[in-house]
Amino acid sequence: MKATDVFALVKACAAFALPDDETVLLFCDRALTTVCAHCKAHVSEDDPLVAPTAAALARFNLFVQTFGGDERFSSFKAGDLTITKDRAAELAFETRLRDEALAAAASILTDGGFVFETI
Repeated sequence: MKATDVFALVKACAAFALPDDETVLLFCDRALTTVCAHCKAHVSEDDPLVAPTAAALARFNLFVQTFGGDERFSSFKAGDLTITKDRAAELAFETRLRDEALAAAASILTDGGFVFETI
């Protein structure tokens, strides 16, 4: 598996305008590295769950990096026509997509988390 495989998935499924290809490829490479670092020892990076999980993580990170806190365009009105962009809804969608991909890949990922609630 190469970052270019993840890149192809991100480009094919882009729900928002992506920055230049070099930036997208960098995010894909980082996401692939992150996912592989959290895979169980017996899992190869060619596992069919790795690329979609890395692509969802790359999309989420790209969205946050590109639009996080950006309110350049929230609505535009021309006569009777109004176009509105709801960044909160888009962030919720990207978050859900990432979380669903991580949940689908749970069988290949290690859980390094620790939660202490009470005695």
